[in-house]
Amino acid sequence: MIRESMNPILYDPLLTAALTSWVGTPAVGPLTGGKLKLFTNDIHPTRHSVLADFIEPTDTWYAPFTLVINNVPYLNDPNNLAIEATGTFTASALPAGGTMLFGYWVTNTAGTTLLIAERFDSPVDFAENLQRLDLHVILPEPYSRAVPQS
Repeated sequence: MIRESMNPILYDPLLTAALTSWVGTPAVGPLTGGKLKLFTNDIHPTRHSVLADFIEPTDTWYAPFTLVINNVPYLNDPNNLAIEATGTFTASALPAGGTMLFGYWVTNTAGTTLLIAERFDSPVDFAENLQRLDLHVILPEPYSRAVPQS
């Protein structure tokens, strides 16, 4: 099962770093070492969401992991560039009834700053051992261009 992010919410620390990087060269990008996590509560992330709003799975199979980021921008559609981060969660030792997953979120390395959150278009029911969830977190340009650029 593959889920592709379509409309992630980017939070101020990440946007500030992105804007700052346009006028300087940071030694390390804000997503470097970022932790990819899943949430099990039925919420809709907003610009005002905070870390405490997200509840992670408590199952033994679950552990957040460090984002694998492709730092080379690519043409996401005819007019817009993007970068992509990926991650795979594999279920094992599921509790009876499985685990319902509603979305993902990304924090900084220390887990103290919320950088990205997105609700899946529909909940994912992790109900079978060895079931996989592949995430492709696509981060488009902050301002998508509507007309072809020459």
